[in-house]
Amino acid sequence: MEEAFVRRNPLALSCKGSHVLVHAAEKRARADGASAAIAVVDAGGELVAFSRMDGASSALTGLALEGAREARSGAASHQGAQPVVVDGKTIGAVCVACDAPSAAAEAAKAALEAFHE
Repeated sequence: MEEAFVRRNPLALSCKGSHVLVHAAEKRARADGASAAIAVVDAGGELVAFSRMDGASSALTGLALEGAREARSGAASHQGAQPVVVDGKTIGAVCVACDAPSAAAEAAKAALEAFHE
């Protein structure tokens, strides 16, 4: 993981880190032929980055934000929602909402992989 993806003292998700999550999720969703809404929240559940890809329904916007907030608190019910954990601490979450749950899950996984590289 690149050090610029987080802030230290206290440990927190950086703006750059949140954008890496969004862009990696977009790239994977596009490769899978899906259009998605992607939300990234910080440890407090506040939105730090968001994208609604071309062709994605506006209804997915709320689902992505809700899913990210749920994942941050450990109660994710959405396949495309994952917490962002660094040094054993949840510093935020990402949620990819699209019409294909398997594509959402794969895009969220790709986002975390890019973040932790």
